[in-house]
Amino acid sequence: MKNQSRIFDMPHCTVRYSVRLTPKAVDGRAVDAVGIFYEEREQDLLGQPGDLISRRLVTFSGPSGYSLRDLMTRGNDWKMDVLSRIDPLKWDS
Repeated sequence: MKNQSRIFDMPHCTVRYSVRLTPKAVDGRAVDAVGIFYEEREQDLLGQPGDLISRRLVTFSGPSGYSLRDLMTRGNDWKMDVLSRIDPLKWDS
């Protein structure tokens, strides 16, 4: 139980990543977007964001962000590849 409460108290970051959304349909086109994620991370020895514990998609940036989010949550028709992090890691305040 002690480890479980530690996980829930983990510090978190809100981080933007380049992502590629690929439809599972053969003739579909991939979409490049910027995903905004909520991440729980361990602290490193200096108290900075360290190893990733969990990551959850919040939304996508830009005018079509909520539409892309709806596509991803409505079913199993799209695959998302998380590519490179855009911003440096920093704790949410």
